[in-house]
Amino acid sequence: MKHYHCFLLNLVLFLVINCTITFSQDQTERKNNIYINSEPSGADIYINNKYVGLTPLTVHNQPIGKVKLLIKLDENNIYSEIMYYDGEEIEIFPLFNTNHSKIKIVTSPQNAAIILNDSLIGYTTNSSEFDIPLGPNKIKIEKDNYLGIEKNIYTQKKKYNWNIELKYRYAYLDIQNKPNEVKLEVDGISYDNSATLNKRIPVGVIKFKADYNEDKIVSRMFEINSNKNYKIEYKINYFTLTHIFESGILPGFGQFKDGSELKGIGIFLATATVGTMFIIQSKNYNYNLSEFNKAKKYYESANNENLASKYRSILENTYNKTEDSRKNKNLLLGVLIGTYLLNLIDASIFHTEGFDIDLLEIKDNLQEFNSTFININVPIN
Repeated sequence: MKHYHCFLLNLVLFLVINCTITFSQDQTERKNNIYINSEPSGADIYINNKYVGLTPLTVHNQPIGKVKLLIKLDENNIYSEIMYYDGEEIEIFPLFNTNHSKIKIVTSPQNAAIILNDSLIGYTTNSSEFDIPLGPNKIKIEKDNYLGIEKNIYTQKKKYNWNIELKYRYAYLDIQNKPNEVKLEVDGISYDNSATLNKRIPVGVIKFKADYNEDKIVSRMFEINSNKNYKIEYKINYFTLTHIFESGILPGFGQFKDGSELKGIGIFLATATVGTMFIIQSKNYNYNLSEFNKAKKYYESANNENLASKYRSILENTYNKTEDSRKNKNLLLGVLIGTYLLNLIDASIFHTEGFDIDLLEIKDNLQEFNSTFININVPIN
């Protein structure tokens, strides 16, 4: 028991120390710095109603949470903002004695067009800074072969710094492993065996369509990401029960889905026709049975020979009709079951070889790109 208590104590101490180290590392990674400046400088800074100094100033170790910020140059030039601070480094740069705001946009790669409210105002560099009017503005950033960025912002009397990494508009598809028996379409464009081995394809959700021996056709939607290399995995003639289950649910559907459209339609129409005839004959049988039971009741209640003779004749007639409809109903039921079973047998014999495609990312980047492209990250103060 004593050793057990010592073990528990050591375990608790280990967990406490480990959590403390993890928390300390997390705090080290988050610098919790807020850079505050103004134009002109020398403005008083208040954070959560507490005076902290003059601009320019770096506020270190700012706790995460709601922050009420006030920057005051004089009675006529006051900037205030209430925000939720998440621990990341940010810069706040109000502009006083002016009637506009400023924006500096740095992109990778550079020389992207900056379009303000549908008018070109310049191109991105490491030092370009632009004046923009106060209020609602629409800013677009465009560069050939890259995905454009559009942002609607409401600008105040402050300086904005954007650092944007543009996403390349295309990825590459390696089609050298495409079998000769397969016809491939990507985003509506056919790729034959004489096509370039590495095809440029647009990013986004793209439709891939593959036709194997003009018999089995599959269509798949795949998401294509920027600056990636892909190849298609062809799954040919693998064993699958999918079409049997499909035909079990709806006769002919498995055949239809497996590329045998005419056969599937034929099986469906045959099964539907026999099924409809069976339903009609079942209703006819139920009606004749009801008439037979009525005649039997009248015959049993007859109180003289004449009535008994009359109802005996009606009883025999309704009995014959009932028997005929019962035989027809059972015959149609057998045909319906046989058609359904033949449908399953056909799917089991001829439609268990599957064909499908999958899209794989090639990890070793064999295709050369002109620049380095990574995800978009647009911090906006």
